[in-house]
Amino acid sequence: MRLGHAQYFEQSLAQIRDSRRPLTEAEFLINVGDVHQAIGDTGQAREAWKQALGILDHLQHPSAATARDRLSTLGTSPTPGHCSQDRAAVDQ
Repeated sequence: MRLGHAQYFEQSLAQIRDSRRPLTEAEFLINVGDVHQAIGDTGQAREAWKQALGILDHLQHPSAATARDRLSTLGTSPTPGHCSQDRAAVDQ
């Protein structure tokens, strides 16, 4: 059985979240956003990048700038620390 890209991403993201490695999760989400943008799905790209930014801001990681840059290409430029990411998943 062949998985569609969305199913593959969801399955992979679930495994990464289960491993409780937030930096890996954020990096994966940035890549997912890149793929969505490449296929013209800017809404999904925006959502993935926002989730990545929330995690990276919480970690105070310098790669948060990457997520902000990606979002700015879509005309969405959130300020640091003001993202809709559910922090509970990151805090675990």
